[in-house]
Parts: sequence; C-alpha cells; structure tokens
Amino acid sequence: MEMLRKAFKHMVVSDEILSRVDPAVNAGKSFLIYGQPGNGKTYLAEALFGLDPAPIYIPYAIEAQGMVVELFDPLHHQPVETQEEDGSLLALAKQPTFDIRWIKVRRPFIVSGGELEMGMLELNYNEAAKFYTAPMQLKANNGIYLIDDFGRQKATPAEVLNRWIVPMERRIDYLTFKNGTKVHVPFESFLIFSSNLQPTQLGDEAFLRRTQHKMLLRSQEEGEFREILDRFCQQNKLPYEPEMFDRFMQKHYRTTGKRRRRCHPRDVLSHAMDLIRFEKRMWRLTDEVMDHAFESCFTEVGHDA
Repeated sequence: MEMLRKAFKHMVVSDEILSRVDPAVNAGKSFLIYGQPGNGKTYLAEALFGLDPAPIYIPYAIEAQGMVVELFDPLHHQPVETQEEDGSLLALAKQPTFDIRWIKVRRPFIVSGGELEMGMLELNYNEAAKFYTAPMQLKANNGIYLIDDFGRQKATPAEVLNRWIVPMERRIDYLTFKNGTKVHVPFESFLIFSSNLQPTQLGDEAFLRRTQHKMLLRSQEEGEFREILDRFCQQNKLPYEPEMFDRFMQKHYRTTGKRRRRCHPRDVLSHAMDLIRFEKRMWRLTDEVMDHAFESCFTEVGHDA
C-alpha cells in the first residue's frame, strides 16, 4: 500500500480506489477498469508505471526451432545504463557482469489504443531480414500492457479476448511460425483493460470470469473536485477566492445536475488560463473567467441550429 500511495501521490485518489487497485497489482493478474470517459482510467493505469523502479533483463532475441524472434524494441524498452557503459577506458577494460545477449531495461509499460489489430498480437516475419518480430504481449512481459479505450480497436473485443482467453488463465501463450509449428512462451505481463463501455458490451461470462479483478471508476465527489482544482491552481500559482468555487459549482453543477468528471477541473482551468493570457488579465480566477472557460470547454444541448 505504501508503494501504491507513492506512485499515486500526484493524483487525487480515495482510499476506496486504492483498496480496489492494490490487490489487482499485487496479484499481477488481469484488471478491467471501466466507467464514464474523463474519470481518469488511463491516468490511473499510467501511474502504475512508477510503482516498481527495479529494472529487468530481457534478451535481444530468442531462438526456437531454428527461428529467431527479435524481442528488444527501442520504442517500448528503455535501456538502463550500467557502470560498464559509462564510456571510460577503465569501463572498456572490464568484462561485462552479465551475459551481453541480454539488455538491462526498465520494466516495460506498453499501451495499445484504437490502432490495435490482431496482427500485432502474433509473430511477424521480416522477409528481408529473415527473422520474426515479437508480438506486443511478449514485449510486455514482466511489465504492464494497457489496452486503452478497449472496445474501440480495429480488432473487435471478441477477437482480442478469444486470442487471450487461454493465456490469461494459464499464463502461457502459444505463437505460430510461418511453417505452422508452434512455440509456447511466458505470458507474464500485467494486463489492464480500460474502457468506457459496459463490461457486458466487451465480452461474455467466460471473459469476465478470466479477468480476475474489475473496478468501476465512479464520478468524483465534490470534495475531490475541489482538491484537484486546488492542486492545479497551486501548481500554476493561480489564486482564487473560496467563495468563487461555491458559486461556480452552484451555477454549473448543482442546479444543472451535470455529472462531475475528474478531468473537468484541469480542462476548465486550462481554458481559463488561455483566456487570461490572451486578454492580458490579472493572473487570478474570477466568476467571469470561469463562466467563459466552462462555456468554451463543453458543448450545449438544445442549441440553436
């Protein structure tokens, strides 16, 4: 829990959220986060990247049945410099302390969004170089693989889930070479699905059962809204009167019934700062500035055509 609080210290999260996230992270099993857009699902998942700073070693490539599969990907793996790599003559004279067929990297954090298609989850053969490229889930081993906006990919949720339904349960994946032979590899990434769709729209009972942990990220309370706003104002040294916040909430949320989202304080304040800079106003929040920012941030229902 202490490590989790440290990873989330830049966020406003309740103890209830932490108590739901902690068991899933500790178990390292699949995790479904769902809820309305703008409530911080992706932001919360990305914060987990800083949870365990300990680096890992991965092979540059693996060989199976005479086939070579390239695993190291500089787009997704961040090398960690060692003492032997500092460039000095003394370092060059030393022998490496580990097998140089491996490379020391930060734990991978890989994100796939709407661009995800089924070919990215299979071995890809490079005709010119005569080797295979590892699929995304293999590159994410010992790290986190986030499927963002799940349900809006090129591949349908059913295709993705049918591909992973066995690996998610057995922690082993089966990859197929061009000649039809198969090899089994570890499936040890922490798989996170983030979606603003209902779980029943994503998959059937079999998928929901194999997705070990699930969390509905609800809309924030007014106290959380104010804390996020306070933090953002402090970061930007933007003063405001406490009474202004109450008037703003009364006018735009309490009387209208508009749902609060965790992204709203940041979005509205960003618009407010843009207005202040453009009109060269005094660097502080006022009712007029906040009203203008709110109106430019959200669309209106029933407007004149």
